[in-house]
Amino acid sequence: MLTAVDINPAAVDNTRINAQRHGVSDQVRVLESDLFSAIGEDETFDLIYWDSPFIEAPLAWSPTIPLEYAFFDPGYAMHRNFLRAAPAHLTDRGRIFLGFSNSMGNANLLYQFAHENELQGNVYNEHLFSVPSSELGPSPEFAAHADAEGLVHLDFTLIEFRRNH
Repeated sequence: MLTAVDINPAAVDNTRINAQRHGVSDQVRVLESDLFSAIGEDETFDLIYWDSPFIEAPLAWSPTIPLEYAFFDPGYAMHRNFLRAAPAHLTDRGRIFLGFSNSMGNANLLYQFAHENELQGNVYNEHLFSVPSSELGPSPEFAAHADAEGLVHLDFTLIEFRRNH
């Protein structure tokens, strides 16, 4: 059984529709949840994946549109909370995978949080690409990362975390 969670109700509805469309709705549980809030305390998983909002925004900043919520984490509070809560939901040999960006995220802080929660992290895979900043939305936060040609150079980095044994 796969459990999918998202804080965005539209994403939750979309996941349910796709599970039905592909005939796997009996194998997919979809919950609206802020990280692990809708997951039972005793539920454990072999694999936990989070496509994290990897850009560290100032603590006082708050998103104005849903797209910003998908990219920006004020004070890295969500990352800290995720890495604190996730180990309790892992099986003994379970793994955590985090969708991240080393070029735009704060990897040092991420690995510090992992260490505080007795997790060891390593890059599992990485893909580099460029996107015009105008395609990322109207936020000045995106434009601030653009080069002289208006391109934002990104990476999708998949980081694997395991318990320190």
